[in-house]
Amino acid sequence: MRPAPLSLIVAAVVASPFVARAQASYVLDASASTVSFQGRALFQSIGGRSDDLVGLVTLLGRDIRSLRGTIHIPVASLHIEPPISRREVERLFGGAPGAEIVFRVDSLSRHDGRGLLLHGQLTMNGFSRPVAFTGDARHLPGSRIEARGRARVDMREWRIRPPKRFLGLVSMHHELTLAFDATFAPQAMARGGEVLEFAPQFKER
Repeated sequence: MRPAPLSLIVAAVVASPFVARAQASYVLDASASTVSFQGRALFQSIGGRSDDLVGLVTLLGRDIRSLRGTIHIPVASLHIEPPISRREVERLFGGAPGAEIVFRVDSLSRHDGRGLLLHGQLTMNGFSRPVAFTGDARHLPGSRIEARGRARVDMREWRIRPPKRFLGLVSMHHELTLAFDATFAPQAMARGGEVLEFAPQFKER
């Protein structure tokens, strides 16, 4: 029996689903990413944001629904308007040195036939709870990926007491709208081709 021509072997390998769906890693581009939250206290809106993010996701081939990974937001990076004291921010979201808010993406599913639901675990104040962000994820030019989402959460599920305003007479409502817009670049392309090492830390409670 004659061996198969080399050209046929190469073609079979390239067509293999294991090659086509090889897992690739993407590092969050902090210069093009942000996380925000919005809440209310009586007639006043209270919001905050952070652009100081760290994250890593993986993808199988170009299947956007295979996206998995984490986004880390240092508590110390949160900017809140109208301003509240740093001590109050730490009390809300966890004041231990290096405390973070972490969203871990576990799965994606279709939503309303147009967008996606990004399912995962949200860690705040040292507690982890399941949450689903309504949004989308897509490929961008330059082999980049963008993921966006919004979710309404009850802070009490993370044992967070809403801050008080006006000498403690008015409390912020316990529901918040969280949103993120994150862009990721191929890990091997980050920092001019240097392969970055990133090992996200995640601990459920």
